[in-house]
Amino acid sequence: MSNERRFDPLGCALAAVLLALAAANVSLAGEANVSAGNASPITLESLLEEMANRDALARWPAPPYLCQQASSWDRGAVAPDKPGWFANMDTGQYLRVEANQGRRESVMMDALGPGCIVRWWAGGTTPQMGPPGTIRIYFDGAEAPAFEGRMDDLIDPAGPVGPPLAAVRCIGRNLYLPIPYGKRCKVTYDRPPLDQMGNEANRHWYVINYRTYPAGTAVRTFTLDDLKNARPALDRIGQRLLTPSNEPLEGAAWIAPQRRRLERGQSLAQTIDGARAIRRLSVQLGGADMAKALRSTVLVVTCDGAWLRGKVVPLK
Repeated sequence: MSNERRFDPLGCALAAVLLALAAANVSLAGEANVSAGNASPITLESLLEEMANRDALARWPAPPYLCQQASSWDRGAVAPDKPGWFANMDTGQYLRVEANQGRRESVMMDALGPGCIVRWWAGGTTPQMGPPGTIRIYFDGAEAPAFEGRMDDLIDPAGPVGPPLAAVRCIGRNLYLPIPYGKRCKVTYDRPPLDQMGNEANRHWYVINYRTYPAGTAVRTFTLDDLKNARPALDRIGQRLLTPSNEPLEGAAWIAPQRRRLERGQSLAQTIDGARAIRRLSVQLGGADMAKALRSTVLVVTCDGAWLRGKVVPLK
């Protein structure tokens, strides 16, 4: 196999190119979960390890999963040929309202397992105040919620998760903690839907992305005790995500950097033969007009003579 990395600038200078390679047959964390009925269950800690496993990004997941979304999208947007396609009142929209132990709860998500929440975004009305209502997360048909509290409790820097997997950005509350469940996950909010809202402070924007695994996939349902026990893993994975350049590249062979001045239409290429995997790529540009240099220098990746889709990109 021949892998070529070509840098094609249009009127700029290319200062240096540095590549690191490792063998393609790198062990994938969680690889034992190869099919439905997997002997090694998917757990909070295995999902945390997957988050920092760059080999997993280049491989078909095992077991496979369907990525789905629950959100406050405007239900008036039905189809391009129907009225309201550009409706954008995407707040306070829910699946339904139900009664639970004397409470009225708006259902944000109700998904059959096995599955896992992988990303949760919620918007408040100001950076200082997230959604004011109480969120409840129910697992596997239980009547009592496994979590009960405000979104700001989940993403508090001093809370159970902490940065970088939980943080406020602008008015957005961002949670990247994986939350696995075996049979079912239901998420509710104790404020009324948009058409009954009344108080503007009850506005609630949300997006929940989740996976659904094949039936029979062994998944251990999330508990708060699991979260407490995963504290060392949370801290370790967080640091790996924040400082990826510090992660050792076991078995990687560094290619000597190339340095060359390029004029318009010229290129610099590096060909790598054999069954290999690019593990790290570093490009340094120099030029009188750096904005132009970044915009006009194009990275092209080909494998076995074929362009990789989406891999012809400007460096900026």
